[in-house]
Amino acid sequence: MKKWLFLCLVVLLSGCQAATHSNVSAQKSTQKPTETTTVSAETSTTEPVQKTTTPTLFIHGYQGGPASFGGMIQRFAQKDWVSNEMVLTISPHGTVSTEGVLSKKAVNPTIQVLFADNQNNEWNQAEWIRQALLYLKKEGIEQVNLVGHSMGGVSGFRYLTTFGELSAAGAEALDPALPKVAKFIAIGAPFNEFIDTSSRQTITDLVTNGPTEASPRYQEFQRLLKQGGHRLPIELIAGQLSDEELSDGTVPTTSALAINHLLAANGYSVTEKIIKGSQAQHSQLHENQEVDEDIAAFLWEK
Repeated sequence: MKKWLFLCLVVLLSGCQAATHSNVSAQKSTQKPTETTTVSAETSTTEPVQKTTTPTLFIHGYQGGPASFGGMIQRFAQKDWVSNEMVLTISPHGTVSTEGVLSKKAVNPTIQVLFADNQNNEWNQAEWIRQALLYLKKEGIEQVNLVGHSMGGVSGFRYLTTFGELSAAGAEALDPALPKVAKFIAIGAPFNEFIDTSSRQTITDLVTNGPTEASPRYQEFQRLLKQGGHRLPIELIAGQLSDEELSDGTVPTTSALAINHLLAANGYSVTEKIIKGSQAQHSQLHENQEVDEDIAAFLWEK
């Protein structure tokens, strides 16, 4: 009898231990595993460029169109340098057609300026640029940047010397119906037409003293440009295919930089940049990464 009672007690105790072990195991299995979170140190990021509300107008060259600056603007947008916002098309009669809407936010908005007649002269194109700017002022835009390639650079400069900050009237007498131009860039623009003076002078001599031979276009700019106190920052970008060929294949390097001395002598702020190599070919200048970087640095202090 005692033996039987002892055996029952052993079985009972064993069952309790098993139940206890089972309960503990069940509790362990229902507990959520501890999550380990790795906290990485935050790296401080800065904007690659300074952002402002000032729109930048991109003006194509002779026979140009949407593709002229389209690739550059797209690259800028992909790098978060700009916001691609508007296209303005100007008819031969000066009528402005719009595509897109300006956000008026500090995103470096871009505006492509397209001439419906893309083979017209620089005088008419300067007037069409004026019409585009009159439209933008009505939209509440107070200042813009201008970037022109080839003839677009010449037409942009003619606008400045005829109607804008570089005109005889000067910035102080600027038509209040027009926005101010904050900065101007000309890329491969034939300011001295297609005269190449590189066989008669060095680039240093050119930017110091001006071209040894002046075209009618250059001579007219000489007459139009007056000494002024307005410090409109201007950059001239030229292409040079090689040490032997001082040209972008279309515009002589000396022509693209010809107005450097003219501007400096009249008290204006001007810098020059020469892009060298096979990618400095005239129609490739607006597809050149070095030009991209230079424009970003000049306009938005990259």
